[in-house]
This record gives sequence, structure tokens and C-alpha cells, in this order.
Amino acid sequence: MNAKEILQASQLDILFDGKNKAYGAYALRKTYHKRIELAMMGTGLVVLLFVGSTLLPRKKADASPKVMHVDTVQLKEYKAPEKKPKVIPPPPAAAPIKMEMQRLTVPKVVDDHLVKPDEMPPKQTDNIKVGPVTQHGINADGMLTAPQK
Repeated sequence: MNAKEILQASQLDILFDGKNKAYGAYALRKTYHKRIELAMMGTGLVVLLFVGSTLLPRKKADASPKVMHVDTVQLKEYKAPEKKPKVIPPPPAAAPIKMEMQRLTVPKVVDDHLVKPDEMPPKQTDNIKVGPVTQHGINADGMLTAPQK
């Protein structure tokens, strides 16, 4: 472009000088304002139709009020039925099953002759459970079953 053409040319013509104007970008940029105006008018029309449809008064199907005829009603005093609380018998008291166990002792490093016999931990070969107290009972090997009737 020479100096005289630059003064009269638009920014779009200057931008696309020496480039392929038939590619499509030139045409899209040239008609951009028209497309924006058309989109804004279409959006405005849709909004006006929506607002207008919500503001229009609607016709009622039946404008006359319905009258309902009621005969004389006599009310009687209502008495609620008496509720008796359900008596649930307590379950039979069963003696708790005791398992054989030995009290857990906290290990301390001391000489063998200073350890009391009741504080000796069970041997590894003993099949006894360890618990909070020493008690005698059923040796169940870890399996409890329901009492047989």
C-alpha cells in the first residue's frame, strides 16, 4: 500500500495487506458488527417475549364461585381409647459364664528369687487366657458356645 491508500484504508485493510483475504478471517471480521447487532436483537426479543408472557393476565376457566351446601352437623364428645402399657417380662437371669484366665502382669526385669509365685507370668506352653483378674472357669480355647438346653 502506498501512503495515499493508507490514509483512506480501514484498520482491517491495513491488517490484511498482503495476506489471503479469501481465507475467511477477513470476511468474519468485516461482518462482525452486523452479527453482534443481530444476536443482541434476537436475545432482546426472546427476553421481551418471556417477560411479556409472564405479565399477561390469564383467563380463569370458571369465574363464578362454587357454593357448597352443608347440612347441620352435630358434634359428639370424643373419648380417646385407653392405652394400656405393654408389660415385657424381664429375661431370665443367667449366671455369667466365667472363662479361665490369669491376671496380666507388667514385666519387670528383676532377679528370679525376688519374683512372687502369684506374679509369675504364664508359660508359653500353657493354654490360658490373659485378663484383668485371675479367675477359674471354663477353658474354652477362645471359643464360647451357647449353653445347651
